[in-house]
Amino acid sequence: MTPEDILTRFRTHLENLDRSPRTVRLRLDDLAAFVAWFEQSTGRAFDPVAVTPPDVRDYRAYLQSVRGLKPNSVNRALSSLSVFFSWARDEGLVASNPCKGVRPVEQQPRPPRWLDRREQAALRRALREVVQLAELKARLAGKTLPALVRARRDQALFALMLDAGLRVGEVCNLRLSDVVLNDRSGHLVVRSGKRGKYREVPLNRSARQALRAWLEVRPEVEDDHLLLGRDRRPLQPRSVQRRVAYYARRAGLEGVTPHVLRHTFAKNLVDAGRPLTEVAALLGHARLNTTAVYTQPGRGDLHRAVEAVDWGEA
Repeated sequence: MTPEDILTRFRTHLENLDRSPRTVRLRLDDLAAFVAWFEQSTGRAFDPVAVTPPDVRDYRAYLQSVRGLKPNSVNRALSSLSVFFSWARDEGLVASNPCKGVRPVEQQPRPPRWLDRREQAALRRALREVVQLAELKARLAGKTLPALVRARRDQALFALMLDAGLRVGEVCNLRLSDVVLNDRSGHLVVRSGKRGKYREVPLNRSARQALRAWLEVRPEVEDDHLLLGRDRRPLQPRSVQRRVAYYARRAGLEGVTPHVLRHTFAKNLVDAGRPLTEVAALLGHARLNTTAVYTQPGRGDLHRAVEAVDWGEA
């Protein structure tokens, strides 16, 4: 069996596990990089059975010293190799997993990126300015303009991520029937796509207002997805990323992604003193240790801590 045949079978295995396209691509890229390194360093064609634990350790050292990769990138590559060789063992291609016993690179835990209060205010201000301008133009024109539809859609989009903590895929998959709005309350039924799991996420007042404003101007189409693009088809993840980047630029912010907005939602809950069990339930986390990362101090937290003990000039 050629290396190409092995990679093809492994790809099929990953796809049958219902892994996301991104995960499949990363696993295959990591494996392809190892295959290229193995063939160059040994001078022989790649064969899973020929790979030994010393080879894996040498590859780990190569990624660190020659490629200069960060610990998390090295560990991801090792994880991909371990997944591959576990599959190869089950397929009878190898007798054991050569990654077993090879330690990952130690790395200092780093909290995820989230927006502080100033950054959140700047982002919301940028969004509000676009909405207000679109509403003014619509009022002067005496009709609902496309710019108003797009602005209110974006306002609802940000509310779903910043005020409800949804993932990009969850936002794009929402249907009209998943939104429940009452006079003084409301919630979403969020389907994660992972083994049919779903959760209910309550909506605060600002999120309810944003969704109501969007539903007032949402085009009447047969498709029941909540959020629509310019072509009146379901909003796609790439479009969500572009809209977030657009408003971040208007707010003068860098490094803002849809997941940063989700992290910000979680951090706001933790800072408000909500128990981790509640935060985990709202985010759809299966394990509390995943949620506990939001209790770690971020750069802004550490900066404020240092400023608090600054006595100024002696």
